[in-house]
Formats: sequence, C-alpha cells, structure tokens
Amino acid sequence: MALLTRLLVLIPLVLSIVGMVLSALSLFAGHKQGFMEDYAIARLNVSMMGQELLSTSDDKAEEKDDGDDGFFDSVGDKISDLKDDVIDYGNDLLGDGVDRVTEELGIADWYSIHVMDSCQGYYKPNATDAHPSLNSTNCTDSEPGQRFNLSKILDKKMSLGPVEVSINDLGWTPEVQDKLDILNDALLGLFILYVLGMGFSGLAILGCIAAFFLPEKRTVHLANFVIATLGALSLLVASILVTVAVTKGVDEINDVAEEINIEVDRGNKFLIISWVAAGVLLTSVIFWAGKFCVAWRANRHFRRSEKGMGGYHS
Repeated sequence: MALLTRLLVLIPLVLSIVGMVLSALSLFAGHKQGFMEDYAIARLNVSMMGQELLSTSDDKAEEKDDGDDGFFDSVGDKISDLKDDVIDYGNDLLGDGVDRVTEELGIADWYSIHVMDSCQGYYKPNATDAHPSLNSTNCTDSEPGQRFNLSKILDKKMSLGPVEVSINDLGWTPEVQDKLDILNDALLGLFILYVLGMGFSGLAILGCIAAFFLPEKRTVHLANFVIATLGALSLLVASILVTVAVTKGVDEINDVAEEINIEVDRGNKFLIISWVAAGVLLTSVIFWAGKFCVAWRANRHFRRSEKGMGGYHS
C-alpha cells in the first residue's frame, strides 16, 4: 500500500513537468529567429497589401432580374467584360509596382507577435502557395512588455524618379496600429503570468519529490495543493487573457485592414499549448485535493480508533 501511495505521486509529477515545459514554451516561443515560429500569438500577412486597388464590375454588380437577355444587354455585357479586362490589366501593373515598392522599402510578407518579441519573414515558395512555409529573417530583442509597432516598421520612404513613395501610398491606415495595441496591452500581463506559471510548476515538481519520500504527511499534500492551485490559476488567467485579446484584436484589425488586403491570423497553436498547460495543472490540483481529503479522513479514522481502544482498555 505504501509503495502504491508513492507511485501515485508520479502522476502530479509528470503533470507538473508538462505544465512547466508548456508554460516555458509559451513564454519563449519566437525568442530567437526560427524557434517555434508557428506558435506566434498572431501573424499579420501584408504580402498582398496594396494589391487589387481597382474594382471590377463583378465586385460592384447587383442582382439582376431573371429573363432573356436582349441585344442591348448582350452589348452591355461585352463592354463590361472589356472594362474588367482593362481593370485587371491595370491591377497587374499596379501589383507589379506595389511589389517593387514593398521590396525596396524592405517590407516582409508577414510579421508575427510573440510574448517577448516580434519576428518577420517571407513565405516559401511564395505567399500565393496553398500551404507556404515560414522563412523567418529577423526578430527583435526579447524583452518583457515589448510593443509591436507596425506603423514604425513600415514608416519608410523610397524614390521612384522624381516621386517619393511611402507605405501610406499603398493604403496604410493608422487604425490598424490602434487595433494592434489591443494585443500590445496584454503582452506584459502575459509575460508575468507565464513566469508565475512556470515558477509554480517548478515548485510543484519539488513538492512531488517531497511527497514521494513523505507520503503520509498531510502538510506536504496541502502545500502541493496550494502550489498547484496558484500555478493553475496563473496559466488559466493567462489563457483567458490571450484568448480574449487575440480574438478581439484579430477581428477588429481585419475589419479595418480588409480594404488594403492586410490579413491577421489568430495563433491557434499558441492558444492550444497555453490551455493544455493550464489543464494539466488543474488536473494536478484535483489530484492533490483528493489526496489531502483521503489523508484527512484516514487520520480522523485513526484517531477515532485510538479513542475507542483507549476507552476499551480503561
């Protein structure tokens, strides 16, 4: 029985190790170029910014009544198709110009936001591929509470002959940065919460080792319950905070950036490891709560038995 009690402690030990590893990965994802780049909190795809600036008649077409097309309708359709061909050709020329401008300005295809830094890079083989890979080219220095300022990154100018071109000429709007600040405001809090979660997970590992050698000590069980609870709460609050911030931020950014073809994707992989980290520590909390209750009942039963034996001997 004593051996089984000791072996059961391996369950919260493994859970605590997993919780510490996942909270550390959440904290350090993207802290250096190419490291867990897929696990960004959010990613901005600016590879199509400024493309398709002209609208074809299909984009503005309204529903028409069903019926037979007459001669004039047929002629109108031919003229509309010719107009669309001209506009498509114009978009191709504009797109080539935009590609040159973004290349000369040093604008990457994507920018990613992590807890402690931000990265940028290009899609391989290209942005239009169905499943492109991420080629990270640069990351900022890691620091707590860093703020991702896309406006500053894109604040560059180039000369095309006598004309000076900036990112504003591609349709950039400061509203995008205003919405990005929703994510920025959460980054320092996330850093603190993941550090706490990682720290309490480490303490929980030490507590499990203590419980292995002192399986009958209720104070050890109680201490492990408290530590696991604090760690679980830290990671739970972090997961709720990042989920709400990134969901709200992404939706609002896409609303204002859709017209200039900037798209922001939510970091679902990051959210998964954050919630799993919170889940394993919550499971550890349940284990230690049950363990403490069992030990408390066993101790109460033992005391009652001692009283009964004392009365019998007297």
